[in-house]
Amino acid sequence: MMNSKIAQQALPKAKSYELRDAKLNGLLLRVHHFASRLAMGAVDLNTIRELLGHSDYGMTLRYAHLAPEHRREAVEVLDKPRPHIKIVATK
Repeated sequence: MMNSKIAQQALPKAKSYELRDAKLNGLLLRVHHFASRLAMGAVDLNTIRELLGHSDYGMTLRYAHLAPEHRREAVEVLDKPRPHIKIVATK
């Protein structure tokens, strides 16, 4: 059986770790949200990388997730007419 004095000393430390982890998870969630919103707003990956302070793209890609509907909309762009492209018939 655990000594009550040891338990009393360990409890605040455990709560401190829980609080630290909760704050870290909250921060990471905000970073994910920030990076994902930028990516879905068509901000280029290099700019997102610089804003997050990352030295490589791999870390940025971990945070810049696209929502499933955004990926679907990205593919649907292929079906839209592109008025700036002129098709010229050749003889």
